[in-house]
Amino acid sequence: MLRCLPADVSESVWPEFKDQLAQETGELKMGKPEKFDNFIGPVIHERSWEKLVRVIKDAKKDPSVTLLAGANTSREVGWFVKPTIFQVQDPSHSLMKNEFFGPILSVYVFPDSNYEETLSLVDSSTNFGLTGAVFAKDQSAIEAAEQHLRHSAGNFYINCKSSGALVSHQPFGGSRASGTNDKATSTNLVARFASIRSIKEGFQLADEVMYPSNEV
Repeated sequence: MLRCLPADVSESVWPEFKDQLAQETGELKMGKPEKFDNFIGPVIHERSWEKLVRVIKDAKKDPSVTLLAGANTSREVGWFVKPTIFQVQDPSHSLMKNEFFGPILSVYVFPDSNYEETLSLVDSSTNFGLTGAVFAKDQSAIEAAEQHLRHSAGNFYINCKSSGALVSHQPFGGSRASGTNDKATSTNLVARFASIRSIKEGFQLADEVMYPSNEV
């Protein structure tokens, strides 16, 4: 399960997935965004860079957190943060709860037998509710995630990455601290800019106030 930045991975697939994830992340090219062969550009400004540096430094000092990839930062030619992956032992760790708006992925590995419990944990462990995804082959696992996380992600993806929503094609928006769950590009959003009321007009006088359902 992917919650935009935190990820929960079952222990049966974790060993192989971990190696591939670390390898792919290490091969990502970082640099100026105007060069299209670069996959990662700089973060938006110095304040964001400093916040991410603090998060990385604190995580590296935490004995319950394992660094799997990245953690390199530089501001010589821009506010660059190398894509970073941490594995946490505690699913309630701040790395799993907070939104950092930077290339930091936190992973919690859960026992396969605790799938439903982990879904409930995902639903209750964060104040945000914008995007989320589940990657699974078992249809029952997909349906369980869809039901448990119905209020956790305004945009929910099944076997698709949880970013890159197509503007004007996919209504986008989340609830909780992520917003009011009004969907940008959706016709339903128009209601936010109008005062909606319903009007009923009668064209003949009523002889009585009783409804047929009141008659015995």
